[in-house]
Amino acid sequence: MKKIILLIMAFLVMVYCYFGGFTTGDYVDGVEFKDEIVIPADKRIIALGEATHGNKEFQELKLSIFKKLVEENGVRAFAIEGDFGGCLEVNDYIHGGSGNILEAVKKIGFKIYQTKEMMNLIDYMRDYNMSHLDDDIRFYGFDMQRTEYLDKEYLDEDINLYLKEIKRQNKEVDNSLLRDKYMAQNIEWILEREDKVFVCAHNEHVAKWGSYDSMGKLLSLKEENGYYVIGTDFYKSKCNLPFMGKRIVRTFYSHDPLTKSLKMSGKNVGIIDTSKLDVDYIYMGSLGEGFYLIPQSYRIFQPPKTMYDAMVLFVNVNPTDIIE
Repeated sequence: MKKIILLIMAFLVMVYCYFGGFTTGDYVDGVEFKDEIVIPADKRIIALGEATHGNKEFQELKLSIFKKLVEENGVRAFAIEGDFGGCLEVNDYIHGGSGNILEAVKKIGFKIYQTKEMMNLIDYMRDYNMSHLDDDIRFYGFDMQRTEYLDKEYLDEDINLYLKEIKRQNKEVDNSLLRDKYMAQNIEWILEREDKVFVCAHNEHVAKWGSYDSMGKLLSLKEENGYYVIGTDFYKSKCNLPFMGKRIVRTFYSHDPLTKSLKMSGKNVGIIDTSKLDVDYIYMGSLGEGFYLIPQSYRIFQPPKTMYDAMVLFVNVNPTDIIE
């Protein structure tokens, strides 16, 4: 009998760890899911978050929304949660510089970007610039954690001066709040050079948190920035992420009632205007480059209406393939 009880308990623990609970969460009635996102024309910073760093759909969304912004909103600057100096090298590449596409995505600075989806994004920018010589796209990074590409001299003296600032930030950054503060500062530097900019980072950086000073919250506090943020989430994610020295694919459930409602609607993708939501605090998925088995390590409990202006929701998202 004791052995049977232990087996039942072990099974229940396995179920709990797999689903993050004994159910897949609640749902919300009356949610309106749209097929197209409408981004106000007067916004200067348009930010897109990703609920995980290891799913194809979130990386594909960067390209589809950026194309829309280029064609409909006059955006010509793309900024990513990547190495500041390395992304200057990527900017050279999309303007006809030497090298190949894999070398380019590696210079963004993180393995999460070494994917076919990111290569498609960079290819689009390079192809666009080859056919729009007087109306080009620029590529920026706004992270300060790496120093490999900070000693190059550029013709643009403004860039050379700001590389010194990135070096200073690199020496000082020692916690997530300071990193978010510096990333917000770096985006504002980009905005001084650009009329509008499309910003891509993890949800937790772009969100307008009520509880802490994220990059997105700091940017949104200044009305002149014209900050508009799009969050993302999933019902079920098969996510590529590091574990014990290697990358694995593991399944996670967000327990987000909005994505559960999307699943019940029969769609796999849905867009919502958060101002029309009649929900307060809910669970949402949130995975960085690591996880623990307890659900609280890969979920946040926050009000989507506070965090985002709009959300792109998926039922199922698939793992990225890292290209070495």
